[in-house]
Amino acid sequence: MKKDVISKLKNILIKQDKQKKRGLNNYNILTAVRNINAEVGMHSNFIYSLLNPNGDHYQNTLFAKIFIEKVLKLSDFGEKINVKAEEQTKNRRRIDFTIKGDRYFIGIEMKIDASDLDNQIYDYHHDLLNQAAADKNQEVFIYYLTKDGKDASKSSCEGVEYKRISFETDILDWLNACQIEVGNITNLNYAIESYKDVIKMITNKYKTPIDSFTSYFMQDKDFFTTFKNNRQEILKDSFFSEENIEKINKGFETAKRSLIDNFFKSLFEEVINENQELYYFRFDSDIVGYAYIIRFILQDKSQIRLYVKNNTITSIGVHPWLDNKLSDDEKNSIKSKFKDYLIGKKKGVALEEKFKFEIDDELLFKNKKINLTQTIRKEISIHIKNIMKFT
Repeated sequence: MKKDVISKLKNILIKQDKQKKRGLNNYNILTAVRNINAEVGMHSNFIYSLLNPNGDHYQNTLFAKIFIEKVLKLSDFGEKINVKAEEQTKNRRRIDFTIKGDRYFIGIEMKIDASDLDNQIYDYHHDLLNQAAADKNQEVFIYYLTKDGKDASKSSCEGVEYKRISFETDILDWLNACQIEVGNITNLNYAIESYKDVIKMITNKYKTPIDSFTSYFMQDKDFFTTFKNNRQEILKDSFFSEENIEKINKGFETAKRSLIDNFFKSLFEEVINENQELYYFRFDSDIVGYAYIIRFILQDKSQIRLYVKNNTITSIGVHPWLDNKLSDDEKNSIKSKFKDYLIGKKKGVALEEKFKFEIDDELLFKNKKINLTQTIRKEISIHIKNIMKFT
């Protein structure tokens, strides 16, 4: 197997070299200056740059009209189109986009990796209703834009009806239609194509023109496992230069991290399905290694943290947001409620030893539900229910 892995790595390097000689590359002007998941810096700014009738594209309302047709699915919007980004509501929240005309007031809330805030969609809808009533009683619709068209949290919409739209279908359809209209304008066509690739990246649909070590490691369990167990010996082969070794190692580490992320995402989605007030995100900490988090907002002041170190689940606890806005009484109330679960000098409540495990290759390459994830899910759910009793 080691010889097979060495041979495969050599073939990838040879293929990469041929692809580069043909002029293929992974360069994208947008990802060169912004993170692909940056909601405002990347996505909001680019989408608004096209939607804005007064934008430097000089296409007037062309892109906005296509958006109204392809994304909003409105055929009777009318000629008047007013587009704003980050419009502030009366309670000082900001709507990602508003599109207003003679018949409709549209609010669009966009989420890439960020989570819903309490009453967010409800507040946007209420604010636009007030504006519409003060104007000409236009119809008000809220659209919720996510990577894959998922539902908003119940705590955000509070019973308000909204329309789900996605980057992977609706926004890509809009961009494709825009390209058809401006295909002969090279710089606009190139900019739109670059942003389409960004969308494919955040929705895991992007196919790199250059063969990637990461994708090979993620697709082939035997390749991944053999390399992991024999890395030093494999990379001693004289064929591999220092530059090649660095590329291979980077590809492997990226693949391993992605596989672990996918495992926990699958696990946490099952937990979240049991309670719509929960949502999941992950941050990286130099102190604790990975800190994977299931977050539950308590009066916008606290979050549940599930700690993972060295790929092992270790503990669960509540991290309070004890900022200056909280009185001493409020701080003491939170501390008394959560007691052992409160994260301070320790990391909350340690999970029982039987629920600690090292994530192995079998788990990483398994799909969805397995007995172990179900066992972990049940244990986590018990602690979450205990925590939520205090709320």
